[in-house]
Amino acid sequence: MTNTLRLGLRGAVLLSIAFSSTIAANAAILGNLNINGSATVGLTTIDFLPLLGGTGAFTVASGSGSFASIVPNTGTIKDLDSTMEPVGVPLSLANFVILTGLPNMQLTLTFIQPGVFSSAQCGDPPAAGQTCTPVVPGGSPFNLLNGTATSSTASFGVLVQALDTNTGEVTAGTGTFTTPFSVPFQTILSTLSNNGVVADNPYSATFTLDTIVPEPATMTMGALGLGLIVLGAIRRKRA
Repeated sequence: MTNTLRLGLRGAVLLSIAFSSTIAANAAILGNLNINGSATVGLTTIDFLPLLGGTGAFTVASGSGSFASIVPNTGTIKDLDSTMEPVGVPLSLANFVILTGLPNMQLTLTFIQPGVFSSAQCGDPPAAGQTCTPVVPGGSPFNLLNGTATSSTASFGVLVQALDTNTGEVTAGTGTFTTPFSVPFQTILSTLSNNGVVADNPYSATFTLDTIVPEPATMTMGALGLGLIVLGAIRRKRA
């Protein structure tokens, strides 16, 4: 390897380090947020309590990073309807979660994950260890699990982005909602299939924001600088 090429590579490494340091130096919303609330679930809807109105309320159970200083606290969360927020399709539901103690955060829901189980055991007699993602129009986000023959849990995952309105920094992450039931999931599915709802169920949710999204201008400058370094190294090698 020539000295010129080595210099070019060293310059690229230094630029990469500087680029990463610039992103990390800016304030960004990072960490884990754990919340608790209640919801009423229909076949295609999740209505976070209090009912109706489009939003529900929750309490903050714990947090780390940017969320460590706001415990205890409260917030609001927007209701979900698969006709408006379809499963498995990129979307943008602004202010999905609002935190009273962190008013500079705008959390946008960007994706609802499809359920990961098959529907093979959905109609079986209840038994411990059974799993199910029901077949519904548009797809279901729910992962149903029978802990015993008389109890179950439902969970679903989402993708989110958090904007810090003070700095313009955007971070991406995931969210997982979990709800326990005192009946097997077969009972839940029977109720929902008859156009019923499963009312006033407690849930917990964990949001993990761990990825800084570079600003387009910063990415362009970084790519341009790297390109100039490589181009200069090539020209010097030819000379």
